[in-house]
Amino acid sequence: MTFLARERWVMLVASAWLVMGLQLDAYAHATTPELETFWTPWHAVLYSGIAASGLSLVWLLRSRLPAIPTYASVVALPNALRVPILGMAFLLVGGGVDTLWHNVFGIEQGLEIFVSP
Repeated sequence: MTFLARERWVMLVASAWLVMGLQLDAYAHATTPELETFWTPWHAVLYSGIAASGLSLVWLLRSRLPAIPTYASVVALPNALRVPILGMAFLLVGGGVDTLWHNVFGIEQGLEIFVSP
């Protein structure tokens, strides 16, 4: 199964967007002590990158999976799609854990951002 150049570029741009958002958000938390809110431009870049990556992945899967995916049909996908599907699942679970963490312990300051779950 091959990918069109357009499909590769869309996924590359969406993935880069997500990684840039993650780095911007970590930098903001590490350098802005008074940052105690979810509603920041850095979170906007991060979460819009997550959405762009997820939607790009769904767009790539649209013609490669049957209407009702089965375990066998997912396993038959190329690694270039299975790995991002697994990554997106971990990202969604991690986002829920991160939300819970911040609600319980608050937003980290300084270098703690790099070691918190």
